[in-house]
Amino acid sequence: MDQQTSRSRLWQSRSAALGCLLGALASSVPALAGNNFVGQSFVGQNLVGRSFKGANVSSANFNEANAKQVSFYGADVRAASFIKTVCNDCSFYGATGDRNTRFDNADLDKADFTGARMRGARFLKAKLTGAKLVGADFSHAFLRDASLVGANFNGADGRATKCERADLRNANLSRARFSRAHLGNADLRGTNLQGTDLRDADLCGVKYDKSTNVNGADVRGAQCGKEFIQNVRAAQAK
Repeated sequence: MDQQTSRSRLWQSRSAALGCLLGALASSVPALAGNNFVGQSFVGQNLVGRSFKGANVSSANFNEANAKQVSFYGADVRAASFIKTVCNDCSFYGATGDRNTRFDNADLDKADFTGARMRGARFLKAKLTGAKLVGADFSHAFLRDASLVGANFNGADGRATKCERADLRNANLSRARFSRAHLGNADLRGTNLQGTDLRDADLCGVKYDKSTNVNGADVRGAQCGKEFIQNVRAAQAK
Protein backbone atom coordinates (compact mmCIF):
# COMPACT_ATOMS: atom_id res chain seq x y z
CA MET A 1 0.00 0.00 0.00
CA ASP A 2 1.57 3.35 -1.06
CA GLN A 3 1.81 6.27 1.38
CA GLN A 4 -0.84 8.37 -0.37
CA THR A 5 -3.43 5.56 -0.21
CA SER A 6 -2.67 5.01 3.49
CA ARG A 7 -3.17 8.68 4.27
CA SER A 8 -6.43 8.75 2.34
CA ARG A 9 -7.85 5.79 4.26
CA LEU A 10 -6.72 7.29 7.56
CA TRP A 11 -8.50 10.55 6.71
CA GLN A 12 -11.68 8.69 5.76
CA SER A 13 -11.58 6.75 9.03
CA ARG A 14 -11.16 9.90 11.09
CA SER A 15 -13.96 11.66 9.18
CA ALA A 16 -16.30 8.73 9.85
CA ALA A 17 -15.42 8.76 13.55
CA LEU A 18 -16.03 12.50 13.73
CA GLY A 19 -19.40 12.06 12.01
CA CYS A 20 -20.44 9.45 14.57
CA LEU A 21 -19.37 11.72 17.42
CA LEU A 22 -21.32 14.69 16.06
CA GLY A 23 -24.35 12.46 15.53
CA ALA A 24 -24.19 11.27 19.12
CA LEU A 25 -23.91 14.82 20.40
CA ALA A 26 -26.86 15.94 18.30
CA SER A 27 -29.01 13.08 19.55
CA SER A 28 -28.17 14.03 23.15
CA VAL A 29 -29.77 17.48 22.74
CA PRO A 30 -33.49 17.12 23.46
CA ALA A 31 -35.90 18.20 20.74
CA LEU A 32 -38.11 20.49 22.78
CA ALA A 33 -40.56 21.86 20.26
CA GLY A 34 -44.01 20.31 20.39
CA ASN A 35 -43.24 18.00 23.30
CA ASN A 36 -44.84 17.44 26.70
CA PHE A 37 -42.99 18.92 29.68
CA VAL A 38 -45.79 19.04 32.24
CA GLY A 39 -44.41 19.63 35.72
CA GLN A 40 -40.76 19.36 34.70
CA SER A 41 -38.03 21.41 36.35
CA PHE A 42 -35.67 23.66 34.40
CA VAL A 43 -34.59 25.66 37.46
CA GLY A 44 -31.37 27.57 36.83
CA GLN A 45 -30.73 25.88 33.48
CA ASN A 46 -29.21 27.51 30.41
CA LEU A 47 -31.97 27.35 27.78
CA VAL A 48 -30.78 30.15 25.51
CA GLY A 49 -32.35 29.94 22.06
CA ARG A 50 -34.30 26.73 22.75
CA SER A 51 -37.80 26.19 21.43
CA PHE A 52 -40.89 25.06 23.33
CA LYS A 53 -43.09 26.00 20.40
CA GLY A 54 -46.52 24.46 20.84
CA ALA A 55 -45.31 22.52 23.88
CA ASN A 56 -47.27 21.75 27.03
CA VAL A 57 -45.15 23.19 29.85
CA SER A 58 -48.00 23.60 32.31
CA SER A 59 -46.82 23.45 35.94
CA ALA A 60 -43.19 23.42 34.73
CA ASN A 61 -40.60 25.33 36.77
CA PHE A 62 -38.31 27.75 34.90
CA ASN A 63 -37.31 29.77 37.97
CA GLU A 64 -33.97 31.59 37.62
CA ALA A 65 -33.27 29.93 34.26
CA ASN A 66 -31.41 31.73 31.48
CA ALA A 67 -34.09 31.59 28.80
CA LYS A 68 -33.06 34.42 26.48
CA GLN A 69 -34.67 34.21 23.03
CA VAL A 70 -36.59 31.06 23.93
CA SER A 71 -39.78 30.40 21.98
CA PHE A 72 -42.96 29.53 23.85
CA TYR A 73 -45.01 30.30 20.74
CA GLY A 74 -48.50 28.87 21.23
CA ALA A 75 -47.35 26.96 24.31
CA ASP A 76 -49.49 25.97 27.29
CA VAL A 77 -47.85 27.75 30.24
CA ARG A 78 -50.72 27.40 32.72
CA ALA A 79 -49.41 27.19 36.29
CA ALA A 80 -45.83 27.41 34.98
CA SER A 81 -43.36 29.40 37.07
CA PHE A 82 -40.89 31.90 35.62
CA ILE A 83 -39.84 33.64 38.85
CA LYS A 84 -36.59 35.57 38.36
CA THR A 85 -36.21 34.00 34.92
CA VAL A 86 -34.11 35.88 32.34
CA CYS A 87 -36.33 35.80 29.27
CA ASN A 88 -35.26 38.74 27.09
CA ASP A 89 -36.63 38.58 23.54
CA CYS A 90 -38.72 35.49 24.38
CA SER A 91 -41.81 34.72 22.36
CA PHE A 92 -45.05 33.92 24.14
CA TYR A 93 -47.03 34.70 20.99
CA GLY A 94 -50.45 33.09 21.35
CA ALA A 95 -49.42 31.25 24.53
CA THR A 96 -51.97 30.37 27.22
CA GLY A 97 -51.41 31.07 30.91
CA ASP A 98 -53.71 31.44 33.91
CA ARG A 99 -53.88 32.89 37.40
CA ASN A 100 -51.31 30.34 38.56
CA THR A 101 -48.73 31.37 35.96
CA ARG A 102 -46.01 33.43 37.65
CA PHE A 103 -43.49 35.83 36.14
CA ASP A 104 -42.63 37.67 39.37
CA ASN A 105 -39.29 39.52 39.13
CA ALA A 106 -38.70 38.02 35.67
CA ASP A 107 -36.68 39.88 33.04
CA LEU A 108 -39.00 39.97 30.02
CA ASP A 109 -37.59 42.96 28.18
CA LYS A 110 -38.72 42.95 24.53
CA ALA A 111 -40.70 39.74 25.03
CA ASP A 112 -43.57 39.13 22.61
CA PHE A 113 -46.96 38.34 24.17
CA THR A 114 -48.98 39.20 21.06
CA GLY A 115 -52.37 37.50 21.24
CA ALA A 116 -51.39 35.64 24.42
CA ARG A 117 -54.01 34.72 27.00
CA MET A 118 -52.57 35.61 30.42
CA ARG A 119 -55.77 36.27 32.35
CA GLY A 120 -54.93 36.59 36.05
CA ALA A 121 -51.22 35.80 35.61
CA ARG A 122 -48.71 37.36 38.02
CA PHE A 123 -46.01 39.77 36.84
CA LEU A 124 -45.13 41.43 40.17
CA LYS A 125 -42.00 43.61 39.77
CA ALA A 126 -41.36 42.05 36.36
CA LYS A 127 -39.36 43.91 33.70
CA LEU A 128 -41.33 44.22 30.45
CA THR A 129 -39.50 47.15 28.88
CA GLY A 130 -40.38 47.33 25.20
CA ALA A 131 -42.53 44.20 25.43
CA LYS A 132 -45.18 43.56 22.78
CA LEU A 133 -48.63 42.76 24.19
CA VAL A 134 -50.75 43.67 21.18
CA GLY A 135 -54.22 42.15 21.38
CA ALA A 136 -53.25 40.08 24.41
CA ASP A 137 -55.61 39.19 27.26
CA PHE A 138 -54.04 40.46 30.49
CA SER A 139 -57.35 40.98 32.26
CA HIS A 140 -57.14 40.53 36.04
CA ALA A 141 -53.35 40.14 35.78
CA PHE A 142 -51.05 41.39 38.55
CA LEU A 143 -48.57 43.98 37.26
CA ARG A 144 -47.84 45.83 40.49
CA ASP A 145 -44.47 47.61 40.49
CA ALA A 146 -43.73 46.21 37.02
CA SER A 147 -41.55 48.08 34.53
CA LEU A 148 -43.55 48.49 31.33
CA VAL A 149 -41.61 51.36 29.79
CA GLY A 150 -42.34 51.51 26.08
CA ALA A 151 -44.53 48.39 26.18
CA ASN A 152 -47.15 48.06 23.45
CA PHE A 153 -50.65 47.19 24.74
CA ASN A 154 -52.43 48.32 21.58
CA GLY A 155 -55.87 46.71 21.53
CA ALA A 156 -55.08 44.57 24.56
CA ASP A 157 -57.55 43.48 27.24
CA GLY A 158 -56.31 44.90 30.54
CA ARG A 159 -59.63 44.96 32.38
CA ALA A 160 -59.30 44.83 36.17
CA THR A 161 -55.52 44.53 36.02
CA LYS A 162 -53.61 45.42 39.18
CA CYS A 163 -51.06 47.96 37.94
CA GLU A 164 -50.41 49.98 41.08
CA ARG A 165 -47.07 51.81 40.90
CA ALA A 166 -46.34 50.30 37.48
CA ASP A 167 -43.93 52.24 35.26
CA LEU A 168 -45.83 52.81 32.01
CA ARG A 169 -43.77 55.69 30.66
CA ASN A 170 -44.02 55.97 26.88
CA ALA A 171 -46.15 52.81 26.75
CA ASN A 172 -48.84 52.45 24.12
CA LEU A 173 -52.28 51.69 25.57
CA SER A 174 -54.20 53.07 22.61
CA ARG A 175 -57.58 51.42 22.07
CA ALA A 176 -56.87 49.02 24.92
CA ARG A 177 -59.50 48.06 27.48
CA PHE A 178 -58.41 49.00 31.00
CA SER A 179 -61.80 49.46 32.62
CA ARG A 180 -61.76 48.75 36.37
CA ALA A 181 -57.95 48.64 36.24
CA HIS A 182 -56.03 49.61 39.36
CA LEU A 183 -53.55 52.23 38.16
CA GLY A 184 -53.05 54.10 41.41
CA ASN A 185 -49.66 55.89 41.53
CA ALA A 186 -48.66 54.47 38.15
CA ASP A 187 -46.27 56.49 35.98
CA LEU A 188 -48.12 57.57 32.83
CA ARG A 189 -45.67 60.18 31.58
CA GLY A 190 -45.57 60.02 27.80
CA THR A 191 -48.12 57.20 27.78
CA ASN A 192 -50.43 56.91 24.78
CA LEU A 193 -53.98 56.59 26.12
CA GLN A 194 -55.70 57.56 22.89
CA GLY A 195 -59.11 55.90 22.81
CA THR A 196 -58.29 53.80 25.89
CA ASP A 197 -61.23 52.48 27.90
CA LEU A 198 -60.52 53.58 31.50
CA ARG A 199 -64.07 53.44 32.80
CA ASP A 200 -64.30 52.81 36.55
CA ALA A 201 -60.49 52.58 36.76
CA ASP A 202 -58.45 53.93 39.67
CA LEU A 203 -56.33 56.83 38.38
CA CYS A 204 -55.55 58.44 41.71
CA GLY A 205 -51.99 59.62 42.19
CA VAL A 206 -50.82 58.80 38.67
CA LYS A 207 -47.88 60.71 37.21
CA TYR A 208 -48.35 62.49 33.90
CA ASP A 209 -46.83 65.20 31.73
CA LYS A 210 -47.74 67.18 28.65
CA SER A 211 -46.75 64.28 26.40
CA THR A 212 -49.39 61.99 27.96
CA ASN A 213 -51.96 61.45 25.21
CA VAL A 214 -55.51 61.32 26.58
CA ASN A 215 -57.36 62.09 23.33
CA GLY A 216 -60.54 60.05 23.30
CA ALA A 217 -59.78 58.29 26.59
CA ASP A 218 -62.98 57.19 28.34
CA VAL A 219 -62.73 57.91 32.09
CA ARG A 220 -66.41 57.71 32.99
CA GLY A 221 -66.78 56.51 36.55
CA ALA A 222 -63.00 56.41 37.08
CA GLN A 223 -61.64 57.48 40.45
CA CYS A 224 -59.77 60.77 39.94
CA GLY A 225 -60.55 60.41 36.22
CA LYS A 226 -61.84 63.93 35.56
CA GLU A 227 -59.03 65.47 37.57
CA PHE A 228 -56.49 63.41 35.64
CA ILE A 229 -57.81 64.58 32.26
CA GLN A 230 -58.02 68.19 33.44
CA ASN A 231 -54.49 68.13 34.82
CA VAL A 232 -53.06 66.65 31.63
CA ARG A 233 -54.89 69.28 29.55
CA ALA A 234 -53.58 72.01 31.82
CA ALA A 235 -50.01 70.73 31.46
CA GLN A 236 -50.38 70.64 27.68
CA ALA A 237 -51.69 74.20 27.61
CA LYS A 238 -48.57 75.63 29.26
